[in-house]
Amino acid sequence: MPKADVTICIPTWQAEPFIERTLACARAQTYDRIRILVSVDRCDDATEAICRNQAAQDSRIDVRVQEERLGWSRNAHFLLDQVDTEFCFLYFHDDIIEPTYTERLLAALVDSPDAKSAHCDLERFGTQRAIDPGCTYEGTAAERLVRLLVGPVKGALLRSMLRSELLAKPSDFPLSRAIASGALITSR
Repeated sequence: MPKADVTICIPTWQAEPFIERTLACARAQTYDRIRILVSVDRCDDATEAICRNQAAQDSRIDVRVQEERLGWSRNAHFLLDQVDTEFCFLYFHDDIIEPTYTERLLAALVDSPDAKSAHCDLERFGTQRAIDPGCTYEGTAAERLVRLLVGPVKGALLRSMLRSELLAKPSDFPLSRAIASGALITSR
């Protein structure tokens, strides 16, 4: 199997009802040079067992289990600290991604070498059905920040694929650096 160049980071907690579907979506990506890194935050359901079962079936899955409860932010940061590939993204444990998600976002970043992050439309389902369109962030750092703050984005940026170089500063969330340091692009 070729070396991975994209890490899919999945922070989980009490995810028993949907983690199998989440991992199936990650495993079904058309771009296969991926590492699927799962951090199971300390919980009391079957999340860990389901993740370990999936890992036994697919060597691309690497499961880490936290001994103490970290909370979402620290669990996500733990995963980002483990990234050793050129690109990565957070994949929420109850989200669904299309099979071409990784391939399309990676192509957008490869086609735009100055971009630090690429994101797409976000479809919300369940009680609130809507599509939050992705948008392109260009211009000065101030212009990009204003667009982020006043734009319609409701979560698409948290689902961006990042160039892992943004992870160099350990105490800062990488999307704030993406906004400040380089263009973010949308892949449709």
